[in-house]
Amino acid sequence: DLAPAYALSARVQRGLGNLTAARELSERHLEVLQRGGAADTLVALGSYGLGKICAEQHDYIAAEAAYRRALALYRSTVPRDYQMTVWCLNDLADTRRIAGDYAASESLLVRALAISEAHLLRDSAHARLLNNLGALYWDLDRLDEAERLYRQALEISAAVPDVKPRRLATAHLNLGVLTPHQGKLEEAQPLL
Repeated sequence: DLAPAYALSARVQRGLGNLTAARELSERHLEVLQRGGAADTLVALGSYGLGKICAEQHDYIAAEAAYRRALALYRSTVPRDYQMTVWCLNDLADTRRIAGDYAASESLLVRALAISEAHLLRDSAHARLLNNLGALYWDLDRLDEAERLYRQALEISAAVPDVKPRRLATAHLNLGVLTPHQGKLEEAQPLL
């Protein structure tokens, strides 16, 4: 009974912006799950949630450790939770990018995209992965690759019937801001 109470309290504190309390409660939630022999999927979700809080606190080392624990558990569960595996890889890629390890970040994002393409829908979540890899390529001055991924993200986002306007706007914005850097000024204005 304690685990759900800690989880709910952590969500409330996170929503209130009290990340220190949210982290402490999330850590307690995870301890209770592990001591109680909870299913790996519950422990993985708890670890992933802790990673998100740590990342919001800019404690990327702790966030990465939590994401790696979650990823290991998601990889061993039956049936596989491909969606959460993809998001663990995506968030790990972000921690590696922040640490300046662009090669690892790229590798993690490429793996996330491959899993998404093989097992998940081509939806807004998939478009976000394309966008994230495109942003990394832009950081690495690989503009043509970034453009290709941004165009794919825009195409997918535009085809999703219930796409959130923010997702679609982000897809247009990213491509609209990138194209002038490639000397394609005439393409930028309609996108923006």
